Amino acid sequence: MRVELIGEWDSRARTSIKRVIKLLSDHSAIHLPKGDINVKLVDEATSRALNEDYSGNAYATDVLTFVYPPEPESDVADIAICYPVAVEQAAAAGSPVATELTLLTLHGVLHVAGYDHQTTEQQAQIDKLQRELMNEAKLTYRDFQWHQ
Repeated sequence: MRVELIGEWDSRARTSIKRVIKLLSDHSAIHLPKGDINVKLVDEATSRALNEDYSGNAYATDVLTFVYPPEPESDVADIAICYPVAVEQAAAAGSPVATELTLLTLHGVLHVAGYDHQTTEQQAQIDKLQRELMNEAKLTYRDFQWHQ
């Protein structure tokens, strides 16, 4: 699996994302599919449109993950991170934007690996993994505010 950051990304975000993805790849309990995962920063209008079209929610959200059926030599997923929402969340958490972008990328990749947060148990599981990997990478973890 390869994570490709599409577009303009801060070098600190690139470095911390690479570190967390390496830790994720080395994690024995997580199975990651083969193929490329494309991660792109989007604006609020794009995030809102994608969220409404695919989830029925008429608001910009921090991260959306689109997983595709497995095919040889193809992308396995696209992840859209709303940069303005990430900036707001970083400020609210008192953490650098690069850390927030890393957390959101990790969250999206965990969706690609089959993790979800539809139930309280699933939320606890994904929170635990995110916290563990961010702490191992020496990055601050903030608790997710789950939409119900």
